[in-house]
Amino acid sequence: MEAVAARATYLAANSKPQELSALAWSFAALSYPCPPLFKAIASVAGDVAGGASPQSLANLAWAYSTLHPPRGEREDPPPLLAAVDAAAQGLVEEGRPQAVSNAAWAFAANNTDAPNLLPLLDSSPSWLLRSPSPQSVANVLWAYATLRRDCPSLAAHAASDAERLVRGGGTAAALAAASLATLGADAGGFWDELERSAGEVAGGASARHACNLAWALAVAGRGGSPAVKVFWDRAAAGEGGELSWEGRNQLLQVRAFAGGGAGELRGDWEPVAQAGGRSAHADRVGRFLTELGAGHERESQVVSEDLGPLLAVDFAIPSTRTVLELDGPTHFLWGEAGRGRGRETGTTAAKRRLLESRGWRVVNLPWYESRRLEKEGTEAAEKEWLRVHVLGEATK
Repeated sequence: MEAVAARATYLAANSKPQELSALAWSFAALSYPCPPLFKAIASVAGDVAGGASPQSLANLAWAYSTLHPPRGEREDPPPLLAAVDAAAQGLVEEGRPQAVSNAAWAFAANNTDAPNLLPLLDSSPSWLLRSPSPQSVANVLWAYATLRRDCPSLAAHAASDAERLVRGGGTAAALAAASLATLGADAGGFWDELERSAGEVAGGASARHACNLAWALAVAGRGGSPAVKVFWDRAAAGEGGELSWEGRNQLLQVRAFAGGGAGELRGDWEPVAQAGGRSAHADRVGRFLTELGAGHERESQVVSEDLGPLLAVDFAIPSTRTVLELDGPTHFLWGEAGRGRGRETGTTAAKRRLLESRGWRVVNLPWYESRRLEKEGTEAAEKEWLRVHVLGEATK
């Protein structure tokens, strides 16, 4: 392995694309990082991608993402993934569904957008009909959900092929359900099939998958479905070491979304919160609300104290039963105008539905609106926005 790393530049310059792809795949399969090799391949990425087969393209993307985890916020594609994305047309038209699925997974696993591949997959979903594996379809839906990319055509195909996708195994069904729910996709046929097949699917599902399935139905607005209790009971039965804290948090949210049927969902868990920091923007908004005379609660647990921070709202004004949510880019799908400028995610919509069902008026201040107000150069613009939209006062 060290000898290959030492000769990486020579190999990149003198090997065929399929040979480099196989070499990169081997290092990734062995979990053996080799920065010199991937740097050398990146230097000739355009030539490699231009001459590689669809399977080799997918292997290159998979190998890179396996050995190069994302650093945080979504970034522009690195040279190697950018070259794969540039060859997306051939990958989709000529590649096997498994190769297409692996490539989409690689971009999502690296938290890297694929501006050519993902729109192409959604606009030309014929590969979906060729796929013999429901897991391949589920993996692509997961990629869209992870990258918050809308996929109306793929979601419609998933709904039309719901029987195969739902009954294709616990992993595929759970992954597809969680993805479609996160995207807020219009996939009524999928949810109908999942409800009809709940007993069969739950029988072959792990506790983790059952958590995902119950959560997905609840987020999709079907929290009152009998299928939710079927998946809940399967998940709760696996509590002894099989149900993670993430799963318990999911079930607590399911109970909140279930409404009148929540009493049948038995389980006694404490919510587990992930560490978070204070936001300077939220501090400023809180100061504005105080100056406007709006008595408020920060990080309020108006949904249920039992849920702790899981469904806490940014600001609650009890006197007018108004909730103010400061929605960052992760609350929205990727839109034509840039990151986080499309329609809101399924989870954001579900939280608003829940609050409104309990008599709260919900006001959302999206991040891009905050940026626009900030660019006006004074604090007065944002304060005026809050006075009009949150307090409901006419503009002075």
